Amino acid sequence: MYEQDSNDTSVFLIGGLFKERKLRVDDWSCDCDFAASTCLPCRHTVAYRKHHNVGGPVIPWSRIDESEMADIEDEAEFEDMLKFVMNKWRNVRQKKVAIENETTTASGLERISQSRRFTDTDVKTEFGIDSSDEEDTNTGSAKDESTKDKPADASSNVSIRLNPKWERPRRRERKLLKERKLIEREYNRTSARYKGVCLV
Repeated sequence: MYEQDSNDTSVFLIGGLFKERKLRVDDWSCDCDFAASTCLPCRHTVAYRKHHNVGGPVIPWSRIDESEMADIEDEAEFEDMLKFVMNKWRNVRQKKVAIENETTTASGLERISQSRRFTDTDVKTEFGIDSSDEEDTNTGSAKDESTKDKPADASSNVSIRLNPKWERPRRRERKLLKERKLIEREYNRTSARYKGVCLV
């Protein structure tokens, strides 16, 4: 399957069902259309690396554009940001929300996060969503001010309105198809009945 080229030791010939590809091992480039269009390792490169247990990066450092990489000026700040992002990602994966209590200490600002489960009220307060039913019932200005100051109950449910005009997909098409078949059947019956009769 993988044959080394007799002219160049860093080139391997990969025999496929229809075509033969050339894979360069020194820069992991291939002459297939995918590798030429994307400048990324193609399936031939990945298969060769799996077959021969080649270590190291799949994408060489020479192909990574340095202008897209950010300079890290302060390592401690970078580590803090990385821990923050990883903590948030862990909470998202576990479907938890982190409540941050900010307390001032002598050393500076210290954040303490406690994790708990998402509720409907948490989502509403996070994104500032008011249920449309609540908007309809709250008509007075005193009521509006009093409801804004109160935290939302954990027992309040999100109301869902169903669209009465909604139909299942293709239901209308099936109905029209049935009607068309019924009309064709009736037409065929009447045409068979009046087959020998001339109507003028």
